[in-house]
Parts: sequence; C-alpha cells; structure tokens
Amino acid sequence: MATKRSLVNTVLLVILIVVSFMAVSLGYFLVANEIKKFDVQSRQYQEEYVNFRKAMIKDEIDIVISYIEFKKNQLNRNADLSLEAVQNDILNWINQIRLRQNQYVVVNGFDGTILAHYKKKNIGKNMWDFTDANGIKPVQEAIKVSKHPEGGFIRYVGSIRPSTGKPGKKITYARSIPEWEWTVLTGIYMDDIENVIEQREEALKRNIRTNLIRISLILAVVFIISLVFAKFITERLRSNFAILESFFNKAAEKSETIDQDLINYSEFQDLAISVNQMTEERNLINEKLNKHQRHLESLVEQRTKALEETVHKLNIEIKERNLAQKDKEIKILQLQEALIEVKTLQGLLPICANCKKVRDDTGYWHQIETYIENRSDAVFSHGVCPDCMDNLYGDKAWYKKR
Repeated sequence: MATKRSLVNTVLLVILIVVSFMAVSLGYFLVANEIKKFDVQSRQYQEEYVNFRKAMIKDEIDIVISYIEFKKNQLNRNADLSLEAVQNDILNWINQIRLRQNQYVVVNGFDGTILAHYKKKNIGKNMWDFTDANGIKPVQEAIKVSKHPEGGFIRYVGSIRPSTGKPGKKITYARSIPEWEWTVLTGIYMDDIENVIEQREEALKRNIRTNLIRISLILAVVFIISLVFAKFITERLRSNFAILESFFNKAAEKSETIDQDLINYSEFQDLAISVNQMTEERNLINEKLNKHQRHLESLVEQRTKALEETVHKLNIEIKERNLAQKDKEIKILQLQEALIEVKTLQGLLPICANCKKVRDDTGYWHQIETYIENRSDAVFSHGVCPDCMDNLYGDKAWYKKR
C-alpha cells in the first residue's frame, strides 16, 4: 500500500506556504509601491526641474528684453543717439553675456541671420534652413514662437555642444523685438537636466534599497515568527493525534475511552466525544450479541440432539429400505428370466377359413408361420405330409413306383 502523507506535515506545509505567499505578496506590494513611488517622484522631479529651468531662462531673456527696452527708451529721449549705435551697443553687450557654463544669449534677425553670438565667427551667418537630426528647423520655429506676446519654448537637437563635442537636446526660449525684427533667445541642454535628475534618481534608488532591506528584515522576522508558531501548532496537533492513535491501537483489544482533558482543540474534543459514544454503543451491542450468541448456542445444541436422533432413525429406515430394494431387484431378475424362458401366444386369433392367413392387430394379413415366428420362439421347417403327398403326386408314375 502506498505511503500516505502526514496530516500534521501537510498542515505545517500549508501554514508555511500561506505565510510565504503572504510574505512574498507583501514584499512584492511594498517593492512595487516603492518603484511606483520612485517613478512618480522621478517624473515629478523631472517635470519640476524642467519647469524651474524653463522659468529661469525665461527670466533671463526677460531681463535682456528689459535692458533692450531701456536702451530703446534712451534712444527715444536722446536725439544725439543713433539707432545703429544703440543696436550695436546692445549686440556687443549680449555677445559678452555668459549666464552660466555652456549658456549664452543669441540674437537672430527675422530672416535667420545671426546678429549676436558668443562666437564672433558665427555672426552674420544665415541659419534659416538649419535642420536638426529630427527634421526640425529650430531658427524658424524660434522666430515663430518669439512673435507671441509672451514668447515661447521650442525643443530640438542642437548643434555641436562645446563641452562634449556632440549634438545635444536643448530647450530654448525666444522673445522678439518686433520693430527691430529681432529674436532674442537662450537655451539649456537637456543632458544637464538629465544629469541632475540622474543624481536625484540615484538618491531615490538608495532610499529604495534601504527600504527594501528594512522590508526584507521585517519579512524575515515575520517568517521566523510564523515558522515558530506553525511548529508550535503542529506539535500540539501531533500530541492530539498521538492520543487518538493510542486509543485506536488499544481499542482493537479492549474497550477504552479517550480522556478529553488531554485534547487541546475543540475539533478533536468533538471527535473524542464521538469516539467515546461509539465505544459505549459498541459495548452495548457486544453485550447484546453475546446474549444472542449464548441463546443461539443453546438452540443449536437442542436442534443438534434432535437431528442426531432423526438421522439415526433415518439410517435404520434406509437400511430396511435397502434390504427391501435388494429383495425386489432379485424378484425382478427372477421374473425377467422366467419371461425369457416362457414366450407363448394367447388370445383369439383371426384366421382365414380358406388360405389360413392370420390378421394382426393393425389389420394386415400374414402367413400363419410368419405370424407365429414373429410372436414366439418357434421356427418352421417346411415339408409335405403323406396325405398331401398322395393328393399332390398320387397320379405321378414316379410316385407310384416309390
């Protein structure tokens, strides 16, 4: 017979599986929550930082625009100043502006010509048809958004970045001086923002790792506590099962009951009550069975004696019948032998008065010798009597000479 699985071990296994599942689920939930929180915080921080930098470059361009407006007012108030001189003064001032590392202010004409740039060799170049790696024409887009009252932002892949020597993603803010057909703009590289965000994300990752370590420690403690608790439960279950097993082993030999005070769990107490009731009922049934058995044994003994007497009488009667049967068989044999020796014809025989044929029971006529031979042991041998010889051959010469 195949070995059955232990219920106690099964209970322990189920508890461990449930606890492990709960621990893994809780861990997964906490980790997923931390990752989700990280993603939300990362996107939020990225959005906040980008908005902060956009607001910063907007403020910087607004300051430049304010300076240009100030110079325009001076031009309007001072007739000695020429427009060209004021514009050149403004452009020279803008060429010298360094807002921070890799950030500068550019002035383009509405036709795409560079009017101010920190690299003097770029001044005078027309960038109207310049196209970035994504097919965007940033000069045209900047001029377009700059004509809005509050200016506007554009995103594109810039030209070669001075610090890296490679193209970089940029966010640029532009405002226009409509009467001069100028577009004043500045921008920031996105990888600067991404570097800051990466640092922030690294800090968030460290925080997540710390939280995961804490969560793992908590889950480990919970698992150990659950394991100890499961072990305690299984030991008590084993104790209860041992009591039941001992009872059933002894119940085969003698009637015993289970001490309910030794049982720890109500389910096993209910089982013990049922088992004790079953034992009491079995004892009552055994007493009734023993009583019936004794009664049956008495009846069997009485019937046995009566049957023995009847059998004795039958044996005597059988012997007498056997003797009578033997006598009968002897007489039958004697009669059969007599019948064999004696076979005669009896009764009235219908015979023809002329031809002497005899009629049988079926109405057929037979020669008398055939009829007698078929119904007796007689056998005919034909010959001719003297009278018939005289009648048949009396006139014959050969007969007369005899």
